[in-house]
Amino acid sequence: YLVRNRLGAAGRGVLPADIQSAADGMAGPVTAVMEGWGYALEGNWLALAEIDAELGRSSITDAWYPVATQLRADWRTNVTVNQEAFAFDALRMVERALVVAPERNLYSLRAVSALTLGDHDRVLESSRMLTTYVQTDLENADIAGASITIQELARMRQDLSLVRNGLRSGLVVADPERIRRLVDDVSELIETIDDYPSAPNN
Repeated sequence: YLVRNRLGAAGRGVLPADIQSAADGMAGPVTAVMEGWGYALEGNWLALAEIDAELGRSSITDAWYPVATQLRADWRTNVTVNQEAFAFDALRMVERALVVAPERNLYSLRAVSALTLGDHDRVLESSRMLTTYVQTDLENADIAGASITIQELARMRQDLSLVRNGLRSGLVVADPERIRRLVDDVSELIETIDDYPSAPNN
């Protein structure tokens, strides 16, 4: 449900500053992350696949490891052949990255991969976690008295809209009421975002 409507890394904004800084004067996997980010922004999955081996050299202790994982999973969730095999690979690497970097983008990719594999319980759980992260970000901004940029609010809304579409796509789980409750929570969050006072564009 998120696969064809996602814009890859384009929905995530600019590459984190710490990774851009780490890439200065360095070679190897971190420069592949910089290169791959551009390919993901363009939706150039073939080019991204071609540097997969270099991205895969990233260590789990590297600061850029979660981003490298996102990029590797991005092209695997956008293939048109052998989709289940690639989705299995993507799910395996994403779940490893989630141990050290539990965050929205990875949960989005987890949901995509799980849906391709027909693992609806995992889709539901990933959607719930993604929704929780959005809610927490909004609550933390309120507590800190900070505003969220228009771009980030748009990304949050896009994530939630795609989650809601997926939840309405006919998932089969043991307790369908869990789906209905999550759809209600997502819809309420979308309304909150629509009414949210955003900060100026960066």
